[in-house]
Amino acid sequence: MSKTYFISDLHFGHKNILQYEPSRIDATLDYIKNVLHKECEYTKEDVLKDFETETKSLVYYILDYHDEMLIYKWNKKVKNSDTVWFLGDLGLGNKDYIKCCTLKLNGIKRIVRGNHDTLPEDFYKDCGFVEIVPRKRGTVLKDFFELRHEPSAWMAPNTMRFFIFGHVHSQPQYLTKTENSRCVCVERQNFEPIEIEEFNNYQEEEIELDPHKDIKNNIAEKAYIDFLVKETIKGDN
Repeated sequence: MSKTYFISDLHFGHKNILQYEPSRIDATLDYIKNVLHKECEYTKEDVLKDFETETKSLVYYILDYHDEMLIYKWNKKVKNSDTVWFLGDLGLGNKDYIKCCTLKLNGIKRIVRGNHDTLPEDFYKDCGFVEIVPRKRGTVLKDFFELRHEPSAWMAPNTMRFFIFGHVHSQPQYLTKTENSRCVCVERQNFEPIEIEEFNNYQEEEIELDPHKDIKNNIAEKAYIDFLVKETIKGDN
C-alpha cells in the first residue's frame, strides 16, 4: 500500500544552512561514520570554525555529504509508489546541482513553494515534481490538512483545519506540534519524511523544543477523528 509523507526545507547546496542549523552537521558526521563507515576526524566545531576561512574547504566537503545524507534518509523510507509533499525550500545555488539531487529522491513528489523556490515552474517539473503549488496559496488535503511553507497566521485552536508547515527550522518559539499543527522541517524529524501517524514521534527533540507540558497525544489522529465525527453529524442533519 502506498503512503503519503511530509517534509520541508532540504536546502540542497546551501552552505550557510550548516551554520544556521548546526544539528545538520551532527547528522552528517553521523552519516559519514555510521552509514558510510568512513573515518572522519572532524568535529562540528571544526566545521563551524571553517566558515571563518576564505576557502571554506571543510564546509563544502561536509555540505556534499550533507546533501547525500538527506537523499539517503529520504530514499531509505520512501518507495517510488509513495507520495511526498515537500513544503518548500528545495535548495540554493547551482540549479543543475539542485535538480540532480532532487531527481535522486524516490516517490511521487509534490511541492508547495517556499521563499527560496523562485525559479520558473518548468524547473520544478524538470526536478520531477508532478504538482507545484504557489507559496502564498498553499493547498488543503481532504478539506482538513492545510499545507503551507510558512506557518499560517490563522492557526487558531478553534479552526476546522490541521496545519502542516515548514520554514522555521529549529526556532524554539515555534512548537513542533500542537493540537492542530505540525512543523515538518527536517531538523524536527530526524531529517526524513514522515507520515501523519508519525507526527507524535521524535520525542527527544520535543523535550528541547517544546516548553509546554499539556500537549495532547495523538494530535493529528484525534483532530482528524473529531473532524470526521463533526462531518458525519452535519451529514445526518
